[in-house]
Amino acid sequence: MVDYTVIGNSPVNYLYIPERLREVENKKYHQEDTFKVLPNTTFYIVSNYLKKNSVVLDVGCSSGYFGKFLIDTLGAKVYGVDIDEKGLSIAKERGYSDVYKIDLDNDIETFGSVLDDVKPDYILCLDVVEHLKTASFFMKKLLRFLKKNDSELIVSIPNIGHIDIIYNLLMGRFNYSLLGILDNTHLRFFTRSSFKEWIKLIAEDVGLELDVCLIGKTEAPFCLNEKERNFNKDISRLQHMAKRVNNDDLFTVQFVFSIKKRV
Repeated sequence: MVDYTVIGNSPVNYLYIPERLREVENKKYHQEDTFKVLPNTTFYIVSNYLKKNSVVLDVGCSSGYFGKFLIDTLGAKVYGVDIDEKGLSIAKERGYSDVYKIDLDNDIETFGSVLDDVKPDYILCLDVVEHLKTASFFMKKLLRFLKKNDSELIVSIPNIGHIDIIYNLLMGRFNYSLLGILDNTHLRFFTRSSFKEWIKLIAEDVGLELDVCLIGKTEAPFCLNEKERNFNKDISRLQHMAKRVNNDDLFTVQFVFSIKKRV
């Protein structure tokens, strides 16, 4: 079940994490053995999209909870990339064929070598690019790899155009959260169209024609400040405006895209 408290704005701005929450902050990306793939999640969309017995490079794999699911259910051969040495050790124990400790912001050449060695059918970048300082340089490396190979890149990104963000901006709030669209470690923000435009410009420089397809999205309603005066009326107006401009992503939390070389 989606935790609505972390979809968008936090009640307070957790760009700074107080001492009492440091332990929670440090563990927020780790999943225990109770991990499940539930409907209306990125993991559900991706696991239903991948072909069986594929070679998968899981970028930002953490402790390998999703990769283990792919190994067990799809017979995938999974490799992992992350900066967290402890997480990589757990991923290896969970059945990853190999793992690589790489700082994607500072060691992109090593990452390129891993791509060339593994030659994956799928490269998973689930909730990764929004955390990177050098996101464009990272994506350029990936697209250059796609130009030479038949791999498929699967990317998930949060939607900054969610109604929670829009409404709270109108109220003068932009409060970072521990997780969610305004995760306090997010450095990049996208809508559906802005993501595609970003990829298109990089592909032009690489000399690559791509198919960038939306393969799924997760959705959840507005969550914060529902007791504010005129809330229902304001939300109704926003929904009407979104409909007028043909925006059906007002409640979208995350987009999942497939990116591959055009045949």
